[in-house]
Amino acid sequence: MSNSVASGIFSINDIIATDTIYNIPRYQRLYVWTNDQVTTLLEDIQHACFTERPLFYLGGVLIVRTSDTLPHFDLIDGQQRFTTLWLLCLTLGMELSGFLEVEEKSRLTFSIREDVTRYFDAIRKNKEFKGKLNGQLEAGSLTKIIYAKNLIRGFVATEFKDQPERLEKFRNYIRYQVKVIISTVPVKTNLNKLFEVINNRGLQLQHHEILKSFILSKITSDK
Repeated sequence: MSNSVASGIFSINDIIATDTIYNIPRYQRLYVWTNDQVTTLLEDIQHACFTERPLFYLGGVLIVRTSDTLPHFDLIDGQQRFTTLWLLCLTLGMELSGFLEVEEKSRLTFSIREDVTRYFDAIRKNKEFKGKLNGQLEAGSLTKIIYAKNLIRGFVATEFKDQPERLEKFRNYIRYQVKVIISTVPVKTNLNKLFEVINNRGLQLQHHEILKSFILSKITSDK
């Protein structure tokens, strides 16, 4: 078993081709994205798609393997983006449906938030959710998720109304051009400590830092 972090760039299509399942562990915070954050992501992807940008970098995802025999992982960092992406693929359907599930099980699960897991199972199967939105811990996360799902559906319905070819282009762009950097940390990593560091001191790369790294990677001369 490797003791180093392994990273790779994956498209949604790459993930669809696998049978990986990602779990939100118990020490993760609730889903907290606001309408503004969800709308910004949707508009950014839409702009990238129709201005013919070859790649849309969604961000980084940090995972750790939880099974020696199955491709099951805990999602340590990146759950807000990953959950939003799951909801977007749910709304767009068609070829993106493979991102939602593996062998009729949700590709994204939640360790201690049963209402969220049951909600995902219900909407994935296009069934009515029977849970209760009360003051419990699960409800706080579920409320934000429901808001995000409804916002995404409204966005797609408004932006692509009676435009099937434009919608198909958007769907294909998400499948092949939206990419994430997935990093897998060693199994014996102190996850509680790592999660604390990520939340207290970790910062996402800025756009200019990503661009700088990309440019430097193209320089082959020692000079």
